Amino acid sequence: MNGRLYTVVGVLPPYRDPFGDVDLYTPIQFAPTLARRFRLLQPLVRLEKGTSLAAFRRQLARVTDADDDPEAKGYTVDVVGLSSYLARSSRSSAVLLFEAAIGLLGIALLNFSMLNAARMRNRQPEFSIRLAVGASRASIFRLVALEAGALSVSAAGLSIAASLAVFPLLQSHFGKDVVNTMGLNLRVIGFVAVISSSAICAALLTAKRAFGKQLSSERRIASSRLTMGRGFVVAQVSISMALVVSSAALALSFLKLRKVNPGFKTTGISASKIALPAGRYPDAPKRAIFWRSLLERLNERGTFAAALTTELPLSGQDNPTNFTTRLRDGVTITPKIRSVSPNYLSMMGIPLVSGRMLADNDRAENPLVIVINQRLASQLSRLGPPIGQQLAFEVTDPPMVARVVGIVGDIRHERLSSDPAPEAYFTFEQTPNLLTFSIVVDGPGGVTDKASILRSTLDTLDRGQPFTPIIQMSEYVERNLAGSRLQAQLLSFFSLVALVVAAFGLYGLLGYLVAGARREWAIRLVLGATQDQLRRAVLLQSTIYSGCGIALGIAILAVASTTLSSMIFGVSLWNPFLITACAAVMTGVCILAATPPAIRAGRISPSEALADAP
Repeated sequence: MNGRLYTVVGVLPPYRDPFGDVDLYTPIQFAPTLARRFRLLQPLVRLEKGTSLAAFRRQLARVTDADDDPEAKGYTVDVVGLSSYLARSSRSSAVLLFEAAIGLLGIALLNFSMLNAARMRNRQPEFSIRLAVGASRASIFRLVALEAGALSVSAAGLSIAASLAVFPLLQSHFGKDVVNTMGLNLRVIGFVAVISSSAICAALLTAKRAFGKQLSSERRIASSRLTMGRGFVVAQVSISMALVVSSAALALSFLKLRKVNPGFKTTGISASKIALPAGRYPDAPKRAIFWRSLLERLNERGTFAAALTTELPLSGQDNPTNFTTRLRDGVTITPKIRSVSPNYLSMMGIPLVSGRMLADNDRAENPLVIVINQRLASQLSRLGPPIGQQLAFEVTDPPMVARVVGIVGDIRHERLSSDPAPEAYFTFEQTPNLLTFSIVVDGPGGVTDKASILRSTLDTLDRGQPFTPIIQMSEYVERNLAGSRLQAQLLSFFSLVALVVAAFGLYGLLGYLVAGARREWAIRLVLGATQDQLRRAVLLQSTIYSGCGIALGIAILAVASTTLSSMIFGVSLWNPFLITACAAVMTGVCILAATPPAIRAGRISPSEALADAP
């Protein structure tokens, strides 16, 4: 493997490696010349039973806070739980989507409770007859529980089946890296069981409230009925309002991200990765010859151009260590160090702001030079003009001292939503011990044509040298947006369903009240009210419910604003135009849901309504 002979001593079961797609494990061998300031490893610690993380932090602090170790000065050691470390990138998204799902579930339960309460009211004559022929109140509640249980179990089965059917569609749309795995385990079954139990409890509570202390067939004026239903509708509207504002903010944030200028060219450029085997390229000069020859032969093809970089922006690649850089006044800063070919910056379209770019004659035998970005230049400017300053990088022992010869524009390396970090660019020939580079290619044709050219060129230098599949830079940008796209689309779906369910809930409540208040409406018409006044009264009720729900929804949004604000980019959650627009949508949906009941209220005939009354 890579020119060295290895003996297989064990086989592990297949599993998802938490630190990357590692297929082969070899023991770490520390080189005697490895400087201690190369902090490239991630230690794993399994605590003894009964030892807390806080206690381990205190023990570690006593060891690492020694004042007699100059190499440790200015550094701290932090300890985090492995589960927290692995979930750090997706925790906010998972929490937001789970909260949205819980909100949607709350709306569904409220709607179910309200419809069940209305149904219990309509079944009072039936239950009175059952009591008269010998049934007990307990048997009636058991009947209600059985009916609600049948509905809940059916809904649970359908939800699990729908989840298993929808999940592959989500994976194909967003990619398996974003939508990872789904399992039907005891936790999922327990969660569904809790939801089903909640529906049964809601049915029993609304039935108890509907019955009161005595079951009776006595007719009542509907305007005083189903008081609990009004609260349910307001709660549904409030949750819907919070979801609508959240989804609108995420959608606007996603649109803002799509318009962000990453600071470099993304169209027409593709990239691959090449790792040289240490057995065949044991020293830095031999590696430098290979990389230089590869670039020269690729660039000799006329319309085809190639460049090297250690970390490709927006690809998930980054230097795991922030090496300290000491200024001439003794202050230390921690910029990112990039090793690139001299033509990389111009090929990527990163503009030159001042000074010069890296040149072909910036080789290992010449004085070390660097090009810095504007963010690092702003930190150096307090000592004078950045061009010409010398920086000591504590990468080797003694430190590498390089002179600033140019300033280029900032780029967004990690994410489109992250601010540019301070960066320093070395030529690859002036940075030792580098076996792996990403190669950026630009030229006519698709990725297949570029892969063919790269393959044929590599074979002239080192036949069979592998490289990763070539990927277009635009695809890296889309991958960088995948998480934001998932959040915006799923939350928009949740908010749309919430709007529909809340609208049907309001429609059902107002329809029930109008149907049960025919006698009241007839009396109002006889006393001089007009049909337009009745219609306006129903619409006014809807407006009041929506207003109360919108106000409560803004309060709910304030509680969840901390999580949501950390996930949106370039958009204020409390933008008055955003809040007003979402409130207008909610009001419009509520009025639309109230229109059919209002029309029916206006068509009530006094004579027919009074004739139907007892």
